[in-house]
Amino acid sequence: MLKGSLNIQLPKIIKFHLNSPKNIQKGSLSPKQQKKKSHNPIESPLNQTQNIQISPKDKSHFSILNETSENPLKIYHIKNQIRSISPQLRKVSPQKLQQFKNLQFLNILDIKEENEDDNKSLFYIKKLYIKDKKKCQKAYEKYEKVYKNIERQSDLYELIQKQKNLVKYYKENKFLEILKEENNQNLLPKKLGFTQNTEQTQINISHYKIGEKYGRVISAGLKQQVNNIIKQIKLKDNRLNYISLEFLIESLNKGIEEIDFSQNILQIKNLQSLFFKLSYQQINLIILKLQKCSINDNSLEFFIQDFLQVQSLEIIDLSDNLFKNVQGGIFMQKIIRNLENLKELYIRGNQFDAESGLVIFQGFQKVGLVIKVFDISQNSLGHGNQIYKQKLISNIQQMIQLNSDQSLLHIDLRQNYFQKEDLFQIGTFLNQNNNIFGFHISNGFDCYMDSLQQLNFLEENNIQQNLFQYIPINSIKIINNIYYNKKKRDLHEQINLQYGDNCWICEGWIQYNFTWKGELSGILPQNTQTLYLHLEIDYFKPSLMLKELKNEHFSIKRMVPPLQQIKYYFSSDQKNSIFIQKDAQTLIFEEKNIKYNILSTNKSQKSFINEKYQVDLNIRPRCLLSQIRKNNILNKNIEEFDMEKMIFKYFDFDSEIHLKKCFEFDWEQSKIEFLIKDQDSLSKIRSLFEKNYIFINNSFNFYSIIDHQGLFQFLSFENFCEFLHFGKIIDEKYLKRVDVLNFFNTFSNNSIIRKKLFQQQHITQEKGIIRFQFLNIIIKLAKEKYIQNGLHQLIESAVQQLFNDGFLFCLKKNKLQNEWREEILFNEQMDITFKYYFNIFKIIYKVLLLIFFIFIINYFYFYFQEICRVFIKIKLFQSNQKFEFVRVQKFYYLSRNYR
Repeated sequence: MLKGSLNIQLPKIIKFHLNSPKNIQKGSLSPKQQKKKSHNPIESPLNQTQNIQISPKDKSHFSILNETSENPLKIYHIKNQIRSISPQLRKVSPQKLQQFKNLQFLNILDIKEENEDDNKSLFYIKKLYIKDKKKCQKAYEKYEKVYKNIERQSDLYELIQKQKNLVKYYKENKFLEILKEENNQNLLPKKLGFTQNTEQTQINISHYKIGEKYGRVISAGLKQQVNNIIKQIKLKDNRLNYISLEFLIESLNKGIEEIDFSQNILQIKNLQSLFFKLSYQQINLIILKLQKCSINDNSLEFFIQDFLQVQSLEIIDLSDNLFKNVQGGIFMQKIIRNLENLKELYIRGNQFDAESGLVIFQGFQKVGLVIKVFDISQNSLGHGNQIYKQKLISNIQQMIQLNSDQSLLHIDLRQNYFQKEDLFQIGTFLNQNNNIFGFHISNGFDCYMDSLQQLNFLEENNIQQNLFQYIPINSIKIINNIYYNKKKRDLHEQINLQYGDNCWICEGWIQYNFTWKGELSGILPQNTQTLYLHLEIDYFKPSLMLKELKNEHFSIKRMVPPLQQIKYYFSSDQKNSIFIQKDAQTLIFEEKNIKYNILSTNKSQKSFINEKYQVDLNIRPRCLLSQIRKNNILNKNIEEFDMEKMIFKYFDFDSEIHLKKCFEFDWEQSKIEFLIKDQDSLSKIRSLFEKNYIFINNSFNFYSIIDHQGLFQFLSFENFCEFLHFGKIIDEKYLKRVDVLNFFNTFSNNSIIRKKLFQQQHITQEKGIIRFQFLNIIIKLAKEKYIQNGLHQLIESAVQQLFNDGFLFCLKKNKLQNEWREEILFNEQMDITFKYYFNIFKIIYKVLLLIFFIFIINYFYFYFQEICRVFIKIKLFQSNQKFEFVRVQKFYYLSRNYR
């Protein structure tokens, strides 16, 4: 019987005898008691409404119940018992059944006189009963003769119908096969993961210690699944043996995507059957976990060919097995090279030495690998022949050096018996790589990763054993029980990062932007060109901050650990110059007479790497710009970053003159003066628009660029509603979305200039407004929301109220274009990047220019040819001119072939 997530029991069936209709009757009184009360048919036990009850068939609960131990009634015997019932029984009409079912109806029955002579009517029985209540033998006999048989047959018919429905339910319900198999094995009830939910996609019975018999039951349940809805099967940590695993492998459907047979005893025949089924039936398996299954090198030859045919595999876990020889290393190398979709490979806890490890890392030299996570920790890569060991270190260096396309993101090399010299060689290449976000290599006593993910080494007198607990990595996910996740410490307690890995991925580090905002943060010495950040997690070593153009803002982005209160301060090149932000939390240590800023960090809710292995960070580990340290010699002259030396030095910013010209054009084209006749109101609205035009223009550019087509911008209705959503302009009370749609369509259809622009650019988009119509929309919004609802009578007050109620908030939500360029685009970091790739940009520009030139020739050639034909017809072309025309034609065809 299944319980737990199955929660199903077979229906209770009351034992009954079906040999003759006489045995089926109502009531439970003894014959003596029946004879005693037989004189009163109304009070007779046969008259009580006690139907034979069968518990209703619940959709998720049913059970088999044996009434007696002498003659148990099982569900699959019902069909034979139904055959013993007389087939002559017919269903009683509902009208008669309602009349004959209860004689108590006689007390309130309104009997017509025409039924008085009918000796089979209810009136006749009542008449006999009323005539002599004490001696009503005739009434009882009439009741026994006519109505009792009808009730008996009706009840029997209903019982038969219930049994037929039960048998039908038995045939249709797939889970009864599980119960039957469980009953045949004489098993106790146990949760097996199956439910009646038709959308169930996972069977998870890990750590249940189930054995061979339950394995057969699970196999029977899997065979009953239809439409390949089961995607995941997790059977980790059980006692499944060879026989039960064979049944399970045989019952796998084609839709399976994840299999977890970890911590079970898999024999060679099981592995052969598994991979043969996966490859032969072309099952698109994505995740395969065979951790701690006692797989060794000798068993590889029996299934390696079928294993490599499963090209859909993305995650493979072969940890804690018995691989150790070169043969096992060759197998892992083939997995890395041949499985083109492989994203994660876990082979920790095996016995690979330097020789077999060398073979594995040679697999990473193949170009085009997409593997993102690699865990080979807790092996013996540091043991073995010194020649192989040195080659292994060289291959690890090549793997790190070749990983410039951001393929590998997370690597674990811990506890491999590497010596300090080996780690130093690996660290020299690691510190030059900016794409590996999580690198675990420390042995816990001789090296550690700092906050910038640089590998650092401890001095001999500082080496301590076992400073951190080994916790295996988990893909690109945050490990919740990592050692740093604890309650926030006392503010006066010094924070010391563990001499471990400080992994940004596992520990969930957070990106934070440290800024110094001019006078808002504090007053710096005059002509301060450099500012440094001192973080507690860096042991207060200074880091150079980047200065933004045309202001006194300094900023630097850093990764900080979660659930901490980190102390920091700022300094400059001048002596004894330490600064504290005014607009940040501060803390004073009186006993040390030191003042700090405090940064309180929260727990990261999700990793900065998504499920598609895409990184959402603006900084990189071991980035050179983040590693610029303050020189020990103060007041050293540092070359100042200047806009005149940038690649964008000729860029024309949006000046006030340019914005004023744009406003005058928009005001003239919007024709607002024809809509508002009052000159006083018109002047007030004009001044309000002119004052906030920089935000109006900026917002229109921001939202119109989303659906940008052709050579000009337009604002669609959906983007306009998104703009209004932030200020809650549409409240569905005074202003509804339907009203906005109506007048938005009116403006987008009535503009002659807009129609000409759309036609010239061959754009099919019809519902959109251009920039000057944005001013008309503002006027219409104010009228629709405030004037038509009687909230205001003057148009200028309505427009002002619209700005105050959230429209101005919507306009100021996004950064101004000039501010965005200065902070994000026109800075030293972007300038270095653009100069580095400048030659590539030039090539791309030339190719695009050539394509555009060919497109222009192709576009105008038809018209040019028609004009030439007209000239030829009127004989204006001479022979030499015809030669020129032919040469133009040849140039055109050459250009088309080149394209």
